[in-house]
Amino acid sequence: MAERYKAKPVSVTVGQKAIVELPPRVFRGHVTGCMFDRDKSFVLPEALRCIREIKAFHDDHPKFAVLVVGHTDRTGSDDHNRKLSEERARVVAALLTDDVDAWLGYYRKGHTGKPWGRLEDQYMLATVGDYKGIACGQRSRLWTAAIAAFGGAGNDLDDATRRKLVTTYMKQDRTSLPAGVSIATHGCGERHPLDHGSGEAADRKNRRVEIYLFEDKVEPPPPATCPSGGCAQYAQWGKRSAPLEHLGDAPGVDALLAMEWPTDVVDRLPGDAVVKLTPADMPAIELQAGDAIRELGVARLEFPLPRVPATTRLEASAGGKTVVIWEDRAFGDIGVEVIWSGALDELLPPAPAPDVAGEPVQLTTSADVLPPLPEL
Repeated sequence: MAERYKAKPVSVTVGQKAIVELPPRVFRGHVTGCMFDRDKSFVLPEALRCIREIKAFHDDHPKFAVLVVGHTDRTGSDDHNRKLSEERARVVAALLTDDVDAWLGYYRKGHTGKPWGRLEDQYMLATVGDYKGIACGQRSRLWTAAIAAFGGAGNDLDDATRRKLVTTYMKQDRTSLPAGVSIATHGCGERHPLDHGSGEAADRKNRRVEIYLFEDKVEPPPPATCPSGGCAQYAQWGKRSAPLEHLGDAPGVDALLAMEWPTDVVDRLPGDAVVKLTPADMPAIELQAGDAIRELGVARLEFPLPRVPATTRLEASAGGKTVVIWEDRAFGDIGVEVIWSGALDELLPPAPAPDVAGEPVQLTTSADVLPPLPEL
């Protein structure tokens, strides 16, 4: 009869056959970075690095069963958050299995989270296409140009082009588990927060998924519904599992904030003019007019960021004067339809006064230069 090892010494008799069973191994991948927008289930691009590292681990352990556990922040009812966390877990599972139809379903109403739309299309087309603008859900010249470059037409994607986009996004290198892998999903809502604090910084940490990899099978299996006080299974999964460290810590640029102004406005700024972007929890980035990319009468300042910030502050200064372009705005809330150039007017040098000196100007009318009428 086999004796199971349970982290305590096991006695065996020398000279006699003994079977000691080792418990199956369990590993936990906590996907870091901003995983989800508030009340949304779309997997944001900055989470893909973690997904790739979990995929690489599973490649080395192809028989491991997978459990995806979704979580939310606390800005919603308990029942709403539980259902939303279940959606997030299913969306991640669909990404890992290239289930395009499942993702397309989230563009329609009938789900707990807000429906997907142009904002999610912009996230994807900025990742696998030519969209260089801000992912904010607004139309712009850059957006229509990116649609055309991807093979579409007009101001939004039609069904066929969107299917192509979702398929391309899912088929990115090293984001898919092999066919036939066992994936279970579970949603814990707000009941097991990672950060017990308040505010957007804590909420962003709690809008997450955790991916567990079991050597044998998912044990204990998840309950049908996470109870109001939280599920006991979650604590057991955490106690049994060894964390996969450093997921998503590799350096890189996952977000590019590009701001555009008319070239003549940027060229008129004083020589000491600086545009400063201060993201939440990240070092500030300062750019000068000379850093702008100029094309077709537009000057574009690009701010590369390692991840999407919770809030940002953008300001410009020159000659000891500072103007705030926006302050404490969520990255996705910045609409490209705003006339940004107006915010720089206070920094522009005064226009030269008209030159009124010199000889007086003799005004004439068309009647003065007409030939005289013939005499009768």
